[in-house]
Amino acid sequence: MKHFDIRHRSTEQLSRWVLYALSALTASLFALYYLVGYNQPYDENPDFNEPLFTTVLLLFMYVLLAAAIGTGIWSIAREMKRRRSESKVSNGIPTSLISRCVAGATLTVFALTFALGSTQPLTTNGKSFTDGMLLRMADQFINTSILLLAAAAVAVAFGMTRYYRKQKREHAD
Repeated sequence: MKHFDIRHRSTEQLSRWVLYALSALTASLFALYYLVGYNQPYDENPDFNEPLFTTVLLLFMYVLLAAAIGTGIWSIAREMKRRRSESKVSNGIPTSLISRCVAGATLTVFALTFALGSTQPLTTNGKSFTDGMLLRMADQFINTSILLLAAAAVAVAFGMTRYYRKQKREHAD
């Protein structure tokens, strides 16, 4: 039977409730976006729609992005402070080295996908979009997401084969 620290348990419950609240809020906002005033015509060009809750949805996404960035920075700072006082190796695993490698690889993927990002103009709503920096950034985030999701899938697949590798090693001994 595993022993759970009370702080771990309360953190787990808090994160679960935050997930539930964010999921409900997100579902509600998207439902409002699509179900209330979605077919409202755009003032400048009536051929396009200007949904009533577009601004609310965009502000919600910006707030979530800012909260995620803030939480990430706070978490990194807290972890770096905690790691200074702890050993660099935990149970024979070089945790500090692994953390640095993961952070470095992620930054490298970001830099490479930005450098290799396309600046080809896009036609959106009949107008040409030519801002090279924004085109490159959009390409960077799309390609980085794909690469990191693929890396996560490979890591999960590798982890799933752990028992097979362990059995194979035991039979070899």
